[in-house]
Amino acid sequence: MNEQMTYKVELTETYPDLLGSSEVKRLITIGKRVSYLCKLSNVIMHARVINIYLDNVFVRNEDDLSITDHKSTDLELVSADIPEPKEVSHKDLGIYLMLYPFPEAKSQIEWFNNWSDYHFNPLYFFLNGQVERLLNDNRFAWMKQAEEFPYFKLLFERFTGLILPNCCSSLELKKCLTTSDNPDEVYCEDNQMTFSL
Repeated sequence: MNEQMTYKVELTETYPDLLGSSEVKRLITIGKRVSYLCKLSNVIMHARVINIYLDNVFVRNEDDLSITDHKSTDLELVSADIPEPKEVSHKDLGIYLMLYPFPEAKSQIEWFNNWSDYHFNPLYFFLNGQVERLLNDNRFAWMKQAEEFPYFKLLFERFTGLILPNCCSSLELKKCLTTSDNPDEVYCEDNQMTFSL
């Protein structure tokens, strides 16, 4: 790696307290956006911190929602001027779940943890224009057979305004999710989705 790619990381700041001793304030906390250098691709990745255990920081990557862990020294805070990805908040999904309970989940935690490929993840990829991922990733094959998943078909409709076909091919699904003027542009225009009753 050349010198221009040097990745300087500062996770903490030190402040003098009233007695003159040093107090260390942790900058990387749960919920913060961080970046790190992916050693395999030599690309800077953006992610959100979801858990911290000792010096291991667990993050959810913004490009594919995968969860990885890193040493805190490998991370730095993302600059505030880098746009955040678009997403439906867990708060809105929680409100939706209270209004329309999913019969197969025993709790909200189970619903969020075990069914995210049917609610949060497809909404996230749709809002961020990653339609090809929805078409080609087997986790989202249910979207081509939506009549067999009426609860999640209706959820997608209420958050996006789009009615998924009951059964369709990848090409038909792509036509549904993208604008007719530009097949690479998702149908949604809002930065943040809220559901419609």
